[in-house]
Parts: sequence; structure tokens; C-alpha cells
Amino acid sequence: MNRLTAVLLMCCVVSGCERPRTLVPKERQATTMGSSQSEREHLTAALDYLQRADEFEESQSGFQVAYHLNRWLDLQKEPSTWQPDPLTAKLPRDVRNSREVSDLGRLRFTIEDARAVQEAVWLSQIAHWISPRTADAELEAWISQHVTGGDSLEAEQLTVAHRLFDWTVRNIQLDELLPYPADVAAQPTPQPGQVVQTVVPPPQRGIPGPGYQFFPWQTLLYGRGDSWQRARVFVLLCRQQGIDAFMLAFPGKTTTPRPRPWLAAVLVGERLYLFDPRLGLPIFGAGGHGIATLEQVLADPQLLAALTLDDTHRYELDPADLKEILVLLDASPTALSRRMKAVEQQLTGKYRVALTVSASATAAKTQRCRGISDVALWSVPFETEWYQQAQADRREKDDRAAMEHELEFGIFSLRVALVQARYLHFRGELESQGEKPGAKALYLQSRLPQEQLNAFTSSEEIQKQLGFTRDKDVRDVIWQARLKSSQHMMQQAKRHATYWLGLAQYDSGKFDAAVEWFERRTLEGSPGSPWLSGARYNLGRTYEALHDFEKACRWYEASEPSPQEHGNRLRARWLRQRQPRPAGN
Repeated sequence: MNRLTAVLLMCCVVSGCERPRTLVPKERQATTMGSSQSEREHLTAALDYLQRADEFEESQSGFQVAYHLNRWLDLQKEPSTWQPDPLTAKLPRDVRNSREVSDLGRLRFTIEDARAVQEAVWLSQIAHWISPRTADAELEAWISQHVTGGDSLEAEQLTVAHRLFDWTVRNIQLDELLPYPADVAAQPTPQPGQVVQTVVPPPQRGIPGPGYQFFPWQTLLYGRGDSWQRARVFVLLCRQQGIDAFMLAFPGKTTTPRPRPWLAAVLVGERLYLFDPRLGLPIFGAGGHGIATLEQVLADPQLLAALTLDDTHRYELDPADLKEILVLLDASPTALSRRMKAVEQQLTGKYRVALTVSASATAAKTQRCRGISDVALWSVPFETEWYQQAQADRREKDDRAAMEHELEFGIFSLRVALVQARYLHFRGELESQGEKPGAKALYLQSRLPQEQLNAFTSSEEIQKQLGFTRDKDVRDVIWQARLKSSQHMMQQAKRHATYWLGLAQYDSGKFDAAVEWFERRTLEGSPGSPWLSGARYNLGRTYEALHDFEKACRWYEASEPSPQEHGNRLRARWLRQRQPRPAGN
């Protein structure tokens, strides 16, 4: 038994399943479905798998979705005319020449395409139940009174965008944004003694960098990401509601120019409203009221200067940068593809989701906005594809890398209570309905008693209770390693579930219960949790919801160093400014 197999077996013990995942080659798709199904039945079957993802293991669902979509395509007439979006011609050379761009016209679905459709379904589900929920009554009252002269449709668009941004910031814990690595590597040529310097983008070498380490569906599932990944989730949530959103950036200053992303913007009417995913806040208007537009910031750069708190917490922006601002459109290879467009055109009713983006049409709208000098496709979605492939190739060759990945992320590939709870959370199904458990109940199932976890490696009785039995031919050293690895993953699942229970309680309006899960169970009861930063922020948000603004500010200001710290302290200052001064002061 090699180390990777041991880890896979251990994952099954954690999940309670009977056997490890079977990794089936992509070309081996199911062929047992009857050929008499109509093309519509195949499309509906694919979407049903995605709507009920909590009922299947990831591999099973993905293969079935790809199978049904390909059967549906087989029954289609050859599409009339199709051309790649003209903006693809403006992509950087290494992206333009990539397989991802050359495959845009491909009429065949893969398991990766199925994941992209699943991502769109999750985003649509989240946007559907979050959009009607008030995030900040005072701010949303300002929107209804001040946006675009009282235009109700445009005010509603900005209100929904703010709610989606609020959900994103609360649910995606902020990771550090890494600098972009150097991208030149020396490669030998066949001629002896000669070396040619070939540019190899860092993502293609599997080198971690900003924005491209997770697909948006992974950012959602894992609940964390850097500020660019946070921005991508927000932008794509807006897309599901028919709201144009994108990144604003400045031209690159490096030898190989790379745009420098700044913040997210939402196009409402002909104005760009600004949301900063790093701070977790919209850019405030004059006097700290409302949401500033790009036009207002250009007229009054002090709106940005006010975001500097002190020498430690500076809003790093050169006013000269505002002279040239780019729009970066988030368009993944699948969102630009012919096959996704073919599917999207057939989706109606409950199955309607946004799978593609009309990049050139969006660009034409944004170029009418003051301050925008150019529009381009963002390279990060393509770099994510490269990075994920490079990492997968590395795991194929390196058992240690495969084990490390399985220990951190393997549990998310299995049909376990924790993952089922995530899917239900995305659908807003938080409470149990009769015998059908909701997200909260499944999170609770993922939390084994600490006494049981502590005694797991030494107690055969507890091991048997959890379905962990030792085969006769398993050596003691391997058995002990599996016990320790399993204990690690069960503790990991408990920490995830504990924090996500706090988020679920908040989302269901049970703020006292949310305080319990954030403060006592996560911050006090789980000091090694990876969610301490998110718990402090969300504890502040919960006290805000309880109208205990002083406690909320104390939690924001007590934040230990983290990527979210600057935003937390700004929120505390903003919150204090909103409170009425005591009489006589």
C-alpha cells in the first residue's frame, strides 16, 4: 500500500464511507443510459445532478453531468456561426497561444466543464436567496434615495450588489495576497552549449501567486481566498443577477506589463460603484455616507486618502494612478466557450443560470464611463487553469505532494456530512425539514466529541465505532500513521463545521447562537482553528446585528494581525461615526 492509497482510505474512514474514491479516466464515461432519451431529457438530467450535488460524490456527479451534456450535444444540429469574442485577441501572448484559447470552439464537455457548470449553479443558488435579504438597512435606505435620481431599477441593482458583496466578505475569509512571482526560466535547447531564455508563466510551473490558486468554486467550498479570489466570487454572484461587475486596475509598470488590480466595481446606469474586497468595505462617499462612484473618487481623491488610518494601516495608492484606469473582465475559458453558450441558450425556468459572458458587449458599456481608458479580459481565470493543472501533474508524480493535498482538501471531494452541509448552505437550506437534515444539522454531525477525538489513536473501541478496522497485513508503522492522519482530518472537519455553524446561525438570524459559535466554540474553544480571523470579523458583524455597537467595535479593533485587520479597523471607525453623539457633547 503506497502513501497516497493510505490517505485515500483514511479519508473514507473520516467520512464513514465504505471504500476510497475510484478515479475513473475522463474518457470512460457512463454508457448505460437508454438511447431513447430525448435531447431535452439529457440536458435536464445533467442539471438535476448539479441541483442535487449533495446526494452524490464529486466524481460520480461530474462524470454524469459531462456524459449527459455530451449526449445532448450529439443530438444537436451543427450550430450556425460562432466566433471567439474579439477581446480574446487582446489577451497577453502566452494566454492567446494557450490550449485554453484554442479550445474555445470545442464542442465536447469534460469533467472540468462539469465543475464550471456546478460553479455557476452554486453561484446562482447563493445569489437567489441572498438577494432579497437586507444587509444594512441604513445604507440601503441611502441607496434608494440617492442612486441615479431615484431610478428604482438601478437602485435595486446596487442594493442587490451590496447584499452579495456583504455575503462574500462574511463567508470568504481573507488570505494574504501573494506577489506575482518572477516568470523567466532557463530551458536547454537541443544544441549543445546553448541555452535559450524562455518565458514560462509561474502558474504553468505551479508556483503560488495572486488570485489564481483556487477556482471560484473552490473559494466557495473552502470558504477562503485572497482579495482577488474574493472579488471573483463577488463579480460572478453579480453576474447571476444580471448585474455587470468587474475589476478596476492600473497599467503595469514591470518590464512585461501586468495590470495591477485595484478593486471591484459595479456598473449601475453609467456609473461605477466601488467595492474593495481587501478591506471588505465599499468605498464610502462624502462624510462616510453611501457608496462612492469612480466619478466621485476622481473628483475628490480625499475619499481614498480617508482610508488611511495610520502609518501601519495605509491605503497605498498613488493619485497619479487614477489618470489611467483599466477594466478587467472576469471571463474564464468556459465562460467564453462555444459549448457553454449552446447550453446557456437552452436554460429556462428553475434551470436558468449564467454560464457565459458577452465580453465585448460589456466592454462597450464600460467604455462610456468617465475615467476608463481601456477594457481587457483578466488573465487570472486562465492562470487558474494553468496552476491547477500544474499542481495536479505534480501530485501525480510526487506522493508527498498528493498526501499533503489530500490531508488539506481531500475531505471536500467526498460525500461526507461536512460537504453536504456546504451544498445546502449554498442553497440557503439551513434548517431541517422533517426527516431531511439542513445545513446546521449536518455541520453538527461533523463535530465529533473532543474526548473521542483525543482517544482515537489509542482506543480500539472508538476506532471500531468510527468504522476504522485494521487488516491483518497492515504493518504497525503504517497503521499508526493512518490513525494519526485520520485524527488530524477529523479534527480539521470539526473546526470547519464549528465556524460554519456560526455563519449558518447568522444567516438564519439567530445572532445569540452565532455569538456562541464564533466566540466560545471557535475563538475560545478551538485555538488552533484556521478560522480565527474570520471568527473575529463575524463576531463583530454579529454584535452589529444585535445593536451592541461598542462590543462590535472592540472586536474589530482587537483583531490580531491578519489580511483583514485594516478593513476591520476602518469598519470600527465608520461604525462609531454613524452612532449619535450623547446629549451635551
